[in-house]
Amino acid sequence: MQYKIGTVDVTNASATVVGYNTLWLANVQAGDSFKIRGENVIYTVASVDTNTQLTLSSTYVGDSASGVNYQITKDFTDNLGLTEIWAGDIDWPYHLTAGVIRKLDNLLGYMNTNSITTTDDTKTTILDKELSEIGVYLVEAKVTAKEGDTNRATYIRRALVYRTSGGAAAMQGSVQDELTIESDSDWDCTIEVDDNDVQLNVTGVAATTINWTATWSIMER
Repeated sequence: MQYKIGTVDVTNASATVVGYNTLWLANVQAGDSFKIRGENVIYTVASVDTNTQLTLSSTYVGDSASGVNYQITKDFTDNLGLTEIWAGDIDWPYHLTAGVIRKLDNLLGYMNTNSITTTDDTKTTILDKELSEIGVYLVEAKVTAKEGDTNRATYIRRALVYRTSGGAAAMQGSVQDELTIESDSDWDCTIEVDDNDVQLNVTGVAATTINWTATWSIMER
């Protein structure tokens, strides 16, 4: 649901929005999304100061304007915070794209599953992802492996990796071994960094066919 009663004045490079014929204290709260009609930028409400003034969490980047139409999106899903679209909402195609489709794409882009087969003791990458600069990432990987009916293993690994501006991927601290259950102690898996990438690597044993399946999730901040 959107609150869009009245009009607003916005000023370039200012986070203050002034309303006319608005009742924001009872209808808007911090965390709601603010958008000028027809503009493809969504802002977050930082505070509702009065019925006719609110402050955005970032400065307004558009041209200064007076008496323009706006909308404040109030409803989001409980788990992922996706924008809910209702009948009568304006600019809803953009809200759907920015508030739902792109968020889901980013989320699913950091969740991957892959399977490989190793036949020797060479360390092999089963999952790999390039990381963006100035990012901090929690990586959680789960792996199962089996050698026919002879040997089997499962692993859970967690790591904190990051990239600074212009820097390569780096590990903060060490990889956390949350779970290791294996019938052959020569098998292994670990999270590592290589240039701008974070990798999940597995290692089998010589002259042995091992089937590996891995899934990981990467949370970015």
